[in-house]
Amino acid sequence: MRNGLIGLVSAMVLATAMATNGCGSSSGGTGAGKGGSPNGGSGGNGGSAGNSQPGECSNVPPCGGSVIGTWNVTTSCLNVSGELDLKLIGASCPSTPVTGSLRVTGTWTVNSDGSYSDNTTTLGDEQFTLGSACLNVSSTPVDCDGMASFVSSLGYYSVHCSAVAGGGCTCQAHVQQNGTMGLVSPSPSTAGMFTTSGDVATNDDGKKYSYCVSASTLTMTPQSTSPTITGSIVLQNQDATGSGGAGTSGGATGLGGAPGTGGAPGTGGAPGLGGAPGSG
Repeated sequence: MRNGLIGLVSAMVLATAMATNGCGSSSGGTGAGKGGSPNGGSGGNGGSAGNSQPGECSNVPPCGGSVIGTWNVTTSCLNVSGELDLKLIGASCPSTPVTGSLRVTGTWTVNSDGSYSDNTTTLGDEQFTLGSACLNVSSTPVDCDGMASFVSSLGYYSVHCSAVAGGGCTCQAHVQQNGTMGLVSPSPSTAGMFTTSGDVATNDDGKKYSYCVSASTLTMTPQSTSPTITGSIVLQNQDATGSGGAGTSGGATGLGGAPGTGGAPGTGGAPGLGGAPGSG
């Protein structure tokens, strides 16, 4: 069924590419060079417009465990290398070298009945070159824009290819995919059934992940050989958030002291006596 779908997509894209000059736009060229020195020195070479090489991403040794629960992606680092499989689009060469990097965000849930929901988004970019011997699809010559259309049917959000001197194309592919986390797919899955065996988890589309559950952390590595993917996706169990501590009781309200008693009122002094009358 899947191969039939890919074949139908390839036939439709081929017809479009032959009727027009292709739907993929060319990628930008090299950047502008640096200006010369004030004394008339020669200008510097322009910088490349391509993406920088991705850093190294390490695999985490698989250990298995229970994946039941809701998991939030906290970090991810995935490198793409090796060979990009072109057989699905009927290209005249079976594969071509590819490099790139991917990252994953979102939430992944597995229920106790084996059903899952994949609410993740995979983002990234890949770069590859198509030699002149690759510019045929189903025995029909195709230019770089036409090849961009065909390669995008492998699951890429967009592909831009431009001609290079001596023949062939250099291509940039952008990944923006919901579901099937960490693996570029022409038919990504956002829900289905999931099984585990040892330290490998497999969804019902046949996509495999080596994994390890340690406490509330799940680490997964997508399994792919064409191209090769190295690195890991780290997820945290949503139900593993800690509970707040018990509140402390306030101290007892203090009692006011007894009101003081007023002193006894003072007694007035005795009235003074008038002086004796004077003599005449």
